[in-house]
Amino acid sequence: AADEVAEAVAAAGSCEEKVRCFIGILARNAGNLRFTAPIMLREVASGGSNLPDAALLQMSRLLGVLGEALDEGVAAGELRQVNSFLVHMMIVGTLILYSANEPIRRRVVKLNPSLAQEDLFMSSAELAEQMADLVLSGIRI
Repeated sequence: AADEVAEAVAAAGSCEEKVRCFIGILARNAGNLRFTAPIMLREVASGGSNLPDAALLQMSRLLGVLGEALDEGVAAGELRQVNSFLVHMMIVGTLILYSANEPIRRRVVKLNPSLAQEDLFMSSAELAEQMADLVLSGIRI
């Protein structure tokens, strides 16, 4: 999986396009996270005691792909120098929480139907666009 992400991001144009591509791929897979997200959250809470080294290597590879895109943006004078791990955690953490809390969002809408459902239930493309806009607005020069 990390190889596919690395290839797609490398083929994207500018550093911003690479960041958008990275987020887009992860957001497209967010639907698959609906069932694994709670497991991942429990793993985080337990310090990753059940995570195999192979999974950690794939995760670290994704971190490297994002870090390279961010470094490219810094070198081009387009992005601020930021901690790539924190940016990665912003992206992955948001996707995991968004995926894991779908049942809660559904209950919230039932309890408060006046809430805008389009804000609570986005397509993966909308989720990716919103996240990329937020991330890039925070790191763009």
